[in-house]
Amino acid sequence: MSAAPAHRARANGTALADMRESVYARLNRREYVHPDPLEFLYRYDDPDDREMVGLVASSLAYGRVGQILASVERALEALGEGPARAVRDASGDVLRRRLAGFRHRFTTGDEVAAMLSGAGGSRGSTARSGRRSRLSYRRARRPSWARSGVSRARSRPAGASGDAISSPTPGAGAPARGCSSI
Repeated sequence: MSAAPAHRARANGTALADMRESVYARLNRREYVHPDPLEFLYRYDDPDDREMVGLVASSLAYGRVGQILASVERALEALGEGPARAVRDASGDVLRRRLAGFRHRFTTGDEVAAMLSGAGGSRGSTARSGRRSRLSYRRARRPSWARSGVSRARSRPAGASGDAISSPTPGAGAPARGCSSI
């Protein structure tokens, strides 16, 4: 490939990038967010609150839009002014009491409380440090084989093919780790 076509490709790429930035600047406005449940993020300045609100909003973002917005509103009301602090400082039992009676379609308040308790590292795991860093959230979301340092290749059962989460080949013996035999 000669230098001229490569230069033209870079120029076209730059023009495309400039056009995308222009469209983003024109359309990335708060007034265009409604009725997306992400509109709730704009209520909070603290990035930790926004992260917790985003988790609640995205977890309940299924069904009719009007119902989603009402459910997210109710869940956030139960958490109070600072959702991240409320989740971080509350035990799982306190979260369950705050969300008692909550229901969004088939999701109960107990299920939302359990999710928030895990995401916020409810009291006990974070009481000493006062808060969890974003890095610890990322580590907590990593699969167990990644946290333990075990490579995916070594975690495959004998006879399994492909990815570590695939089922064993027929007649290979025990089911993949974490799967039950039916």
